[in-house]
Amino acid sequence: MDAGKSSLTITEDLVNSDLRETLLSLASPYLTDYRVAFREGSIDLTLEGEFKAAGPVTAVFRIRIADIRQTGSVRNCTRVRYRSILEAHPLQGAR
Repeated sequence: MDAGKSSLTITEDLVNSDLRETLLSLASPYLTDYRVAFREGSIDLTLEGEFKAAGPVTAVFRIRIADIRQTGSVRNCTRVRYRSILEAHPLQGAR
């Protein structure tokens, strides 16, 4: 790995299982369920929710990321956010 470069691996299990309670509580009462899948260079996102005016809603998104660029203090900001997530929801084996 080159100096100054790092990577963060986000797995389907992390998003769909380990962080499930935390993410659902943050989006409550609108989001009632979700599923994230990483497929063929895209992120498939299925959301289920309950809205007063519309009732139950299911939304399916396919997100394709063309480019990610790091500028300015994104690195420090990312560390703070990642640390906050770990403090809010400690993962097994995370230190």
